[in-house]
Amino acid sequence: MKMSQTFAVVDRAIEPDVLAVCDRFECECWCLFPEPVDDEFARVAPYLVRVNAELVDWLKPKAMPWGFIFESDEAPKSLRAHLRRLLDVVVEENSQRLFLRFYDPRILWSLLNAFAPLRLNHFLGPIQSVRTFFPQQVQSGFEQLAPYRPFGYEIYSPFPISQGQYDAVLDQCRLNLIADVALVLNDDSAEFSAQLVNQLIEWDIAQPESIKRIAALCQEQNVMSWALFPSDWQVSLSQTDLSSDFRVNSLLHQVRSQHVL
Repeated sequence: MKMSQTFAVVDRAIEPDVLAVCDRFECECWCLFPEPVDDEFARVAPYLVRVNAELVDWLKPKAMPWGFIFESDEAPKSLRAHLRRLLDVVVEENSQRLFLRFYDPRILWSLLNAFAPLRLNHFLGPIQSVRTFFPQQVQSGFEQLAPYRPFGYEIYSPFPISQGQYDAVLDQCRLNLIADVALVLNDDSAEFSAQLVNQLIEWDIAQPESIKRIAALCQEQNVMSWALFPSDWQVSLSQTDLSSDFRVNSLLHQVRSQHVL
């Protein structure tokens, strides 16, 4: 009978020291990106890790969306193949291929809660239980699901999700971004953060880093409500005939150069 083991999927982009810590605690780890992986991609890749109690104790208190812990009785090779497939999804209604950061615990639960039992069973595959610790501790053993029965051979295809399930991911990503912007702005209520994020997305400025750069500018200039958001900023950012990067960079240069003596 196979023995269940404890694993984790850890986002190195969030927890850059994970490889060194795995080495310190003598925990094996495997990159989920297909080989060859250059150094730049390896630094932002998710990793499958066979964890021990010391590594779990190191990960648990971290107030960041570093990933999740799970139990499985499958070998790391099978787990790695299954998890790799989940990175590559296709929206059934329009055949759109997407990279899915399913290992973000907030996105993970938005998916798990959106799946019908059969699709949930296929998504989990050899995963028997899931634990996450950010933004709060959540655990599920999925006892109601049928036991996992692996194929005797490996096939690869992108994992299918419905438009509704993809919309659930997008909604959660927007909430995650609002929370990140609220941290930049020290916006406890997140009211202005939500207004800022939603308006920038409406203006086709959707890259999280671009939005956080505008939030940082607001914090620098003490623009802490939409009523204080300068009209000339709005004009510059809303010119959707120009690229979003150009609009953001131009505004940052314009505002900050005004304060250079």
